[in-house]
Amino acid sequence: IIVRSPASIAAGATDSVGVAYKPTVAGTRSGRLTFNTDADVPTSVLINLSGYAVSPSIAIPQNLTLFSRKYAKFRQTITQSFLVSSTGIVPLTLIPPPASYFQADNAGQYTVVRFPSQAIPPGGVDTVTVAFTPMFEGGQPGTFYLASNAQQGTLAIPCRGAGVLARLQVNNTTR
Repeated sequence: IIVRSPASIAAGATDSVGVAYKPTVAGTRSGRLTFNTDADVPTSVLINLSGYAVSPSIAIPQNLTLFSRKYAKFRQTITQSFLVSSTGIVPLTLIPPPASYFQADNAGQYTVVRFPSQAIPPGGVDTVTVAFTPMFEGGQPGTFYLASNAQQGTLAIPCRGAGVLARLQVNNTTR
């Protein structure tokens, strides 16, 4: 993107053209800047451009499943936290809800309780905490989509919360 371009340059003077490189993906990119002049020689100028972009990288625990083998009583809340690591060479930014969201038949049973408010520096670690409040008995499977600026894109984390109801047993055996 050209960010500065002089309208004219006086004879014998110098000036500059400003070019900004704003990559949207990691890797090497190249381009050309061509402009015409009203000078006798040269009438056209071609400048080859090259840039290299890096993007953050994210790591979460392998085989992470939220609330796996965890049961919550009907309308009571349980929480689970997991670590998020910034494994790239530039800071990692997690994008809070609604960009990060739950998808399930009853997605409202899952909520984000804690989300990092700052970018995670390279090599840094922070915590995300989610909550499960069952409104129905039985398994409540879903997926938590964790959005970030990482090269891996949005991560899909399975959720397997299960709601249980208190049971009343009546023993009417008389002695």
